[in-house]
Amino acid sequence: MIVVKPSQSGLILYRQIDHAHMAWEIAKHWQRPDHIEAQTWDRLLDIIAHHDDGWLSHDHAPTLDQHGSPNNFKLMPLQLHCDIWRRSIALAMNRDWLGGLLIAMYATNLYKAYGQHGEADQPFINELAQLTSRIIVQTQKRDSADRSLVEPAKLAALLSMFTFWDGLSLTLIKALPWQADWQYEDGRSMFHVQDQGDGFFSISPWPMSVPELSITLEGLQMPQSSWDDRPSFLSSYELAQPIMTHVQIQAG
Repeated sequence: MIVVKPSQSGLILYRQIDHAHMAWEIAKHWQRPDHIEAQTWDRLLDIIAHHDDGWLSHDHAPTLDQHGSPNNFKLMPLQLHCDIWRRSIALAMNRDWLGGLLIAMYATNLYKAYGQHGEADQPFINELAQLTSRIIVQTQKRDSADRSLVEPAKLAALLSMFTFWDGLSLTLIKALPWQADWQYEDGRSMFHVQDQGDGFFSISPWPMSVPELSITLEGLQMPQSSWDDRPSFLSSYELAQPIMTHVQIQAG
């Protein structure tokens, strides 16, 4: 669950799968780099579209933190967060081993950079590292074109693009602190993003195959920011009014 506080009195909640669809909308209009094969590109787009599938059950019945507010995706109890990551990785692996690998690597990077639980995070980081190593070794043994995808430079570029689209989607709906300068393709490219106000954003240099891009993301408008207990929150959640967030991206 993505929690955004537009005011002191209420919240806007976005489901993770809806955010993933927004990231896919951005990615599918991005110009494919010449060094990424069309088939690999299509796989990467499918991966970004489904990278948060493990959140589905939690988004249907979100949990509350110690203050009675919905658990935000960035700040959750460790075991719950790890279980959601494991579910996302497993569902991705069922679709494409490359998706499982990229999501495991992405989760590792996030826990290393932004982990909230100190030393308690390390066992999960170790678990992800072991999974990542196992997938890479298994892929290297195959007599197929897949082996090229786990070459360090190629894998780093794919992970960088995945990370970019996910982070940009979250930033445009104010779920992450504003970031203007973005690295893409593991540093091969850099983009500058500017907030023009009223849901309009510009990117330079322009990287898309369309002259501009409009995206609408559905959220839920909650009338307050905390609840006395989970049943009362879930009742409010069931009755919450949809709210549409419109994002317009254009050339800078």
